Amino acid sequence: MKLSSCSTRWRQIAVAGLLGSSITLFGVAAETLNITPLSKEHDVKVVLDQKEHHFSVQGGCNTLMGQVYLKENGAFRVKEGRGGAALASTMMACEPELQKLDERISQFIIATPKMVREGDALYLVGTVPGEKVSHYLPVELDQGEYLDIKAKPYERVFYYISAERILCEEQAAGCLQVREDKNSDWETYTGEIEGFVPAENYEYRLRLKEYEAEEGAVKHVLDMIVEQGEVIPVGALSEGDSQ
Repeated sequence: MKLSSCSTRWRQIAVAGLLGSSITLFGVAAETLNITPLSKEHDVKVVLDQKEHHFSVQGGCNTLMGQVYLKENGAFRVKEGRGGAALASTMMACEPELQKLDERISQFIIATPKMVREGDALYLVGTVPGEKVSHYLPVELDQGEYLDIKAKPYERVFYYISAERILCEEQAAGCLQVREDKNSDWETYTGEIEGFVPAENYEYRLRLKEYEAEEGAVKHVLDMIVEQGEVIPVGALSEGDSQ
């Protein structure tokens, strides 16, 4: 059985005129101030729950989260604790490059970026202290509404992801193998899970948001990595075993 999915890639955008004015897709406006995503290598995004005034930032090494209050002018102000803006974080060990990315994300969020709308899409636009260039992060509205934009309904599903891909026509690198039950057979997943980039030789259990797409298809978006573990290939020896 093959499971299909569709995914959306965020493209570079530009702010027309001064920071905080309307956003237009890169290349459309004649005179624009180009800004770049906060990370070009990783799909970092803000997930916003307007009902609970809660947000998380996903796509780095750790997930950052906190309480937020959106001002009338769109200022994204994180609720402060005793020591200033209160950001919580998961506690996964990170490679130095990803650790630096997490630090930049934290600095960007604490610096009170501004919510900007382009059509039905939302973005946070702002700066990292010490950097002259402006950046943006896409915002996924998870619950509630902002202005007249309402969160899209979805169902939460859980998938196990195999450490091994399988040859398929749809993906040059091979398709993921997934299953909902740990004891079931693996099924071929021909699409992509938005926001999920598996590491080689790692298996996962994911919590996903499942959205209805066109013509009965579904779109899966990563909500949380519930479990992950390294799988040692059969026959592989550790350095200690080989001596």
